[in-house]
Amino acid sequence: MIYGENEAGKSTIMNFILCTLFGYPQKSGLRKWVNGGAEDRLGGSLVFTGDDGQDYRLERVYARNDQPELFIGNSERGSIHKILHGIDRMLYQSVFCFDLDGLSGIEKTKPSDLNDLLLGAGMIGSSELTKLEQSLAKKTGLIFKKGGKNPEMNQLFRKLDQSGTDLRKWERKLDAFHELQQEIAKTRKKIQMLEDERKNVQARFMEWSAFSSVRPLIAGYHVLEEEISSAGKTSSFPENGRSRFSDLEKQIAETEKEMTDLKDEIRFLDEAEAAKPVREKWIRAEGKLSAWFRSAARDDQDLREIDRLGKELAAGQAAYEAMAERLGTEWSPGKILKASVDLSFIRQLREKTEIWMKLVSEEKNAENALSVQHASVVQLEQRLKQLTGLRNEVDVNSLRTVRRTTPEQKENPFSLLLVFVSVLLMTILFTAFSALLFTFYAALPVLALGLTLTAFYGWAALRSHQQGQKTGINEADHRRAAEASLTEEQLSGAKREYEQKMRMREHCKDQLEGFEHQLKEWMRENGYAIDNVGLAEETARLVGDARALLSRLDGMGTELEARRADHDQFISEKQQLTEELSLPDGDTSYIEQQFNMEKEKAADLHALKSKRDVYRRQEKRLNQKLYRLNEEQHSLFEQAEVENRLQFLEKADHFERLSSLLEKRDERWLQMIEISGGEDKLKHFSGDLDHGIWEGVDENDFKNSLSELDGKIKEARDRLTEEQAEGRNMEESDTYRDALDNYQQLLTAANSKSREWAVYRTAQWAIDRAKDQYRRQRLPGILNRARDYFENITSGEYVSLQLDQAGGFIAGRNDGRHFSADELSRGTAEQLYLSLRLALAERICPGEKLPLIIDEGLVNFDVRRTDRVLSLLKEVSQERQVILFTCQPSVLKCASSESVITLSKAFR
Repeated sequence: MIYGENEAGKSTIMNFILCTLFGYPQKSGLRKWVNGGAEDRLGGSLVFTGDDGQDYRLERVYARNDQPELFIGNSERGSIHKILHGIDRMLYQSVFCFDLDGLSGIEKTKPSDLNDLLLGAGMIGSSELTKLEQSLAKKTGLIFKKGGKNPEMNQLFRKLDQSGTDLRKWERKLDAFHELQQEIAKTRKKIQMLEDERKNVQARFMEWSAFSSVRPLIAGYHVLEEEISSAGKTSSFPENGRSRFSDLEKQIAETEKEMTDLKDEIRFLDEAEAAKPVREKWIRAEGKLSAWFRSAARDDQDLREIDRLGKELAAGQAAYEAMAERLGTEWSPGKILKASVDLSFIRQLREKTEIWMKLVSEEKNAENALSVQHASVVQLEQRLKQLTGLRNEVDVNSLRTVRRTTPEQKENPFSLLLVFVSVLLMTILFTAFSALLFTFYAALPVLALGLTLTAFYGWAALRSHQQGQKTGINEADHRRAAEASLTEEQLSGAKREYEQKMRMREHCKDQLEGFEHQLKEWMRENGYAIDNVGLAEETARLVGDARALLSRLDGMGTELEARRADHDQFISEKQQLTEELSLPDGDTSYIEQQFNMEKEKAADLHALKSKRDVYRRQEKRLNQKLYRLNEEQHSLFEQAEVENRLQFLEKADHFERLSSLLEKRDERWLQMIEISGGEDKLKHFSGDLDHGIWEGVDENDFKNSLSELDGKIKEARDRLTEEQAEGRNMEESDTYRDALDNYQQLLTAANSKSREWAVYRTAQWAIDRAKDQYRRQRLPGILNRARDYFENITSGEYVSLQLDQAGGFIAGRNDGRHFSADELSRGTAEQLYLSLRLALAERICPGEKLPLIIDEGLVNFDVRRTDRVLSLLKEVSQERQVILFTCQPSVLKCASSESVITLSKAFR
């Protein structure tokens, strides 16, 4: 089901399917969809699956409307006409594809037209049968119609009657005319005899002219025959003997000259070869010398490497001695090689060194904190000594009593104590934050600094208070006593804290000493005996560098020994080759230069030998060629049956003269045949010449005979002209011959049209017989099937269906009443026509079960019959595809969501 509102494109899709299957209409039929001039852009494709299970794709464009392309599978191609099996657009729209107008038009169709449509669709699967019947009826009506005036045969019959009347008038005038015609015939016969006689005389004259032309040639031919006979016959002579003999003599002379030149070249090459001596020992030892020359290049490189390695070895030894001096005398090469320098050791050493440095830092921090705390204790002791010296004159106890009993002095000590406590609390808070954010040891300096500031603030405040106080001496003494008491308390706390920091410093020192001892033991286990832990990492680095340098020095020493051994081997090879090949004095490059010169001389000598070998082979081929040419010349002598050159030339002259005569004779023979007109004519002329048939005959005899015959022929023709003029005078303007010809033409045309009319009537009779036979055999089955569909749709209300030739379809209701198609309601008539279409679709099986396409065909059905039609279409869809276009949402309720396609107006 394809659902869409009005103008969503449903009718456009249906027309696209029809156009793709059966072709596009004319331009006038496309105005609904495209503007003028845009038709060439129309086209598209349909993809479908056939009953054979294969996938098909049909493509059609308006520009090539009559050439659609059908693709089968991936690459194969086919014809859509073979798949449709003759089904045309008319039948498809009558049976398989219809809209509301197609269903509603049943009551407007004449019974005879409806019957013809049903019969034509069921019999041959198209509308061609109906078209053929209409065409035959039209053609027979144009040829003959009883009582008609315009048909062709009716007009011919009237013209034949008139022409017969005219002929009967002329029959009475024929007697005299016939006699004159007999005289005209005699005169024509005499003229013909005279012309035949003239042709014979003319032919003899032409024959005599040809004989006169060929007679001298025949005489010359006989002369040539006599010369050939007198020359006598010659024995067989080779074809083209003289030219072949001349060619052989020329080739023999050229070959002998080439052999002479080759011998001179070979002699020159022998002399040049003798003038170039070569040291064969050197050439044979080319491989050894080439290897020695390559060894010389390597030896030069070895010498440079020996010098370089010696310098690098000395520099490396000096660098090692510098490293050994930095390491100390206890680090021997063996100890350096035994010490660990691998990555694992270096990584562990770095980790342990970092731990040691951390412990050293902690120990220094503890020492610094202890120093700060010691300074604080010393400061408090000094302050306490100052206060103690002043307190000898004042009784501390009486001062406390005064402080408790004097109202004016009660507020100031309390405020000083509050400020002092606030500063002390802030110092403790900052110390705690430092310990949490950093380390415990980092908080110690903060605490010491805070206590110092607190003490200083207290002392400064007290001092300020003493300076600002303008009371008596007793009040100042009381303050000093209070400050001394407070200082004693602070000193006691500072000493306790100093002892705590002292213990902390000792703990850090013990940890550092223990870790240093462990680190030294671990270093000793890995081959390092060190006293200063801080130099452990540097010592390990120096040992690693020294070890790498020792390995490098060892490798350079090994390579230096190998290079020296290669150089000694090269010197030994040079001495051996000098003794073996007697090499000259000089360096390797000079010896190689001399060897290359010997090689060049050897190459030149080899080239000379190769060239001489080529010349030898050429000399051999020339000897063979000369022998072959002499053999061919001897063979010519044997064919000519002569013994020497002079006899051969004489026989060649005789043969050429005889050949010339024969050639002239043959040319003369061809000329005689050409002039005489053939070999038979030539033989005839030769016989005439031998028997003297044309003796005494000349050209004047023939001219006189021809002139006499021309006079007789002229006289006969003049008489014929007079007789023909008399015959024409007897005729009227409308001659008897014209009337007779007209009558014969009319009679012939009437016979032809009668035969044509009989053929068309026979075809109509055959179609009527076929339709009657189809009605009797197949039409009942279609009507029964349509009745079943109609009964199903109407829920059994209509139980019979008949086809009347005059009245069309007649439906029988279950109450016994019968109604013609035009008496049914519109909806019921459309249901009847739908039943007929479904029945026809079942019977028409062209090889493919074509899909049913319905566009808004159920609009006039009530709800109950709509449901039954939809159920029926669902059953039909089990066998063939059914496509239903609708704009009614209520129709979609019986379909699954997978089988519904919804269009929007944007589809247009």
